[in-house]
Amino acid sequence: KLVTNNGGATNEFIGSDYVSASGSVQTTDATVASLSEIFLNTQESITVTGQVIGAQSDHTNAVGGNFVITARRQAAGIITLIGAPVINVNSSSAATFTVDVNSINQVVRIRVTGVAATTYNWVSTFNFQKVLTNA
Repeated sequence: KLVTNNGGATNEFIGSDYVSASGSVQTTDATVASLSEIFLNTQESITVTGQVIGAQSDHTNAVGGNFVITARRQAAGIITLIGAPVINVNSSSAATFTVDVNSINQVVRIRVTGVAATTYNWVSTFNFQKVLTNA
């Protein structure tokens, strides 16, 4: 339940959800791996913001940055990306990350891509806000 004060009036909105979470994964090649996935139920909208950092196992290379992504899922619908994700990546190698939606599993994904024949350790910390329903 979120209560705001707007010019002296109190507005109540029930049905939002705010979560902070993290995920980690290790890659040993240039294949794409999911670092974290956030499921979206029907009649929900979501904005996810976060940071990703990855480092080669000996720390001779690193990659990091941040992102924002928004999506929605209407009644009996599939997840739909709203606009284009904003992704800022700084990398000293070919390693990178991205965020997208997967309409088969109805999830927002944080995905990483390592470097061929190289071990990278990845961590992401992210927050998401969902709008669930009006009350």
